[in-house]
Amino acid sequence: MNRDPALQKLFDIASRETGDDAFVAGIMERIARERRRTITFWSLAAVAIAAVAWLFVPGVIHTVNLVTQFLPQPLVDIDSAGSFIGPVIAPLNSVSTLFALALLSAWLLYRKIF
Repeated sequence: MNRDPALQKLFDIASRETGDDAFVAGIMERIARERRRTITFWSLAAVAIAAVAWLFVPGVIHTVNLVTQFLPQPLVDIDSAGSFIGPVIAPLNSVSTLFALALLSAWLLYRKIF
């Protein structure tokens, strides 16, 4: 079987190494190096953030405990409000309800403005 010399010449030209391959390999190596550097940085940052967070855990737990004790405090003494109005305002008679209504109002205001 005879090969066409012109076609063989085109295949030889196509199979030669060019500087483009070396350039692309260099870019890919730089990208891989940058990726390794980024992964290392974010891993160390996560460990540092976890260590700092570990230091704040007791304070956060104490604050959450105080808030959970404060929120259910009644606003009005239901016994002095009378027999009819007491059961009506009982579900709304706490600091947490006031806080929830304030958050809901702020969210609705935000939605109306933006």
